[in-house]
Amino acid sequence: MRRARARGEHVLVLDDDPAVRTALTEVLTAAGYRVSAVATGTEALARVAAGALPEILVTDVLLPGLSGPEVAARLKRIRPGVAVVFVSGYSATALAERDLVAADSAFLQKPFSTDELLHAVEEVLAARRR
Repeated sequence: MRRARARGEHVLVLDDDPAVRTALTEVLTAAGYRVSAVATGTEALARVAAGALPEILVTDVLLPGLSGPEVAARLKRIRPGVAVVFVSGYSATALAERDLVAADSAFLQKPFSTDELLHAVEEVLAARRR
């Protein structure tokens, strides 16, 4: 596994699938990121309201209740400049047709590799630092 050049940034992982949430958490933690993981958009926003301000959000697009894009939009109002990586089993084309994924974010179609995840995280964080 290629190691990301993590600087201990805080990543908020949002996915309703426990297996995906656990896998994302393990990969990002092993790469040196501080990770908080939640199953719902409501939980994500509650963590942020309690003071957990992430530098990056890694979120599934389609979730029960609040969608990943809705959470990302609300989080950006609280923490401007937060980096976002969207993940989904749907293709980027299908999601773009529904205008669900923001242009200033990264997108990974499930399944993706560890290297693809770490590269996407590195890229959005690098863009945030510019």
